[in-house]
Amino acid sequence: MPRRRSSEREAKAHDDEVDESKSCTSDDDHTSDEDKDDEERSDAAPPTGRRLTARRNTVMAAPLELERGWTPPRYCKSASEKSDIRTALSHNCLFAHLDECARDVIIDAMQQRLYDKGDVLIRQGDDGDTFYLLAKGSVDCIIDRDIVGSCEADTRSNHFGELALLYDGPRSATVQAATDVATWALDRETFKKVLMDTTLKQCKLYAAFLAEVPILSVLSPYEKRTLADALKPVFCEQGQVILVEGSRSDDFYIISDGEVKCTKNGVEVSRPLGSGDFFGEIALISNEVRQATVTAVRDTTVLVIDRETFKRLLGPMELHLRNHASLYDQYIGHRK
Repeated sequence: MPRRRSSEREAKAHDDEVDESKSCTSDDDHTSDEDKDDEERSDAAPPTGRRLTARRNTVMAAPLELERGWTPPRYCKSASEKSDIRTALSHNCLFAHLDECARDVIIDAMQQRLYDKGDVLIRQGDDGDTFYLLAKGSVDCIIDRDIVGSCEADTRSNHFGELALLYDGPRSATVQAATDVATWALDRETFKKVLMDTTLKQCKLYAAFLAEVPILSVLSPYEKRTLADALKPVFCEQGQVILVEGSRSDDFYIISDGEVKCTKNGVEVSRPLGSGDFFGEIALISNEVRQATVTAVRDTTVLVIDRETFKRLLGPMELHLRNHASLYDQYIGHRK
C-alpha cells in the first residue's frame, strides 16, 4: 500500500446541538402588529423592495436541519485555511449554490490529508467514498496505466472524486501524487447528508419564496420550481452596496438571510428589508434604471437570478408577465 501521511487534525467537536455553522434564520427584528407596509413613500422613488406578504406568515429561511442522532465531523482549521477552502468551493458547481450555513458545515467537516510524491490517492476500480480538494501540489490522472490528465492546486479544477460520491460507483481513474501534495478530504456520509439533503430543502424554500412574489403569480408551480432551481445565493458583507441608484441591472433579488436598506439621494425610502423581502423584480421584464441604492445593513445572503437566465428557462413567459403587468401595478398601488 502507498504510504499516506494523514495530518488528521483532531476535531473540536461541540457536545451541544450542531451549532458549528451560523444560524440561517433572520431575527426578523422589523415586524409590527400592523406590518408597516402602508407607510408613505416618495413618489419620486417607486418602491424598491416589497414585503412578500402583508400577513404574518412571511416565508423564512429555515436553519440547516441535520439528521437526528448524526453530528457532522469537525476538524480544526485556521481562518486562512477556511478562506481558501471557501474560495475553492465557490468555483465548484456542486457547492457554489449552497448558502453560508451549509457551506460552513462542509468546510468544518473537511479533513487535511498529506501525501508524498508517488502516493496513490484514488485507485481505478475502487469504491469511491471521498471527495478531494487539492490545496498544494499536483496529481496525475491515470486510466489503464496511461496518464490522461493532471490537476494542480492553483487552478479552479483543483478537485476530484465527486462523481463517485454522486453515483456510488467505482473510481473511473487512478489519481497519483506528482509532487508532495496537501488535500482537504470530505467523506461520503457528510457529502450526501449535507449537500444533497440541503439542496432538496433549499429548492423547496426557494420555491416558497417565489410563490409570494406578485409579479410571478402568473407562473405555474412547475415554472416556479424551474426558476427556484436557478436562484444563486450570493453573500454580501455588512456595508456592501448591492444596487446603485440610477444604474442598469438585470438581476432580481430575494433576501434569504440578513437585512438591507434602500436609499435615494442618501435618504432611506423604505423600512429595512429582511428575510423574505425582495427587490429588483421589475428587472425581469423591464429596462428601467434602479430607483434606489440597496446596501447590506449586516452580513446578508441574497438569492439572485438575472433576466437572461429567466428568459432562457421560461422563454415566452417574459411576454406573459408583461401582459399581466396590471397585477404588479395593483400591488404597488396597494403598497403606497
